[in-house]
Amino acid sequence: MKDAGGLFLLLLAIGVAMALLWFVWSVVLRRYWRVVRMRHARERREMEEAARR
Repeated sequence: MKDAGGLFLLLLAIGVAMALLWFVWSVVLRRYWRVVRMRHARERREMEEAARR
């Protein structure tokens, strides 16, 4: 019975660690995607202004 409890605790710890990793990864990915999109929009706007001149 003690082994089953230890296994349950191990699975619980792995689940918590994976949830934490997923949360951090989603936050970092969202921030990185926003930065890349803003930089891309700025470059496109500068290219349009250069083409207009």
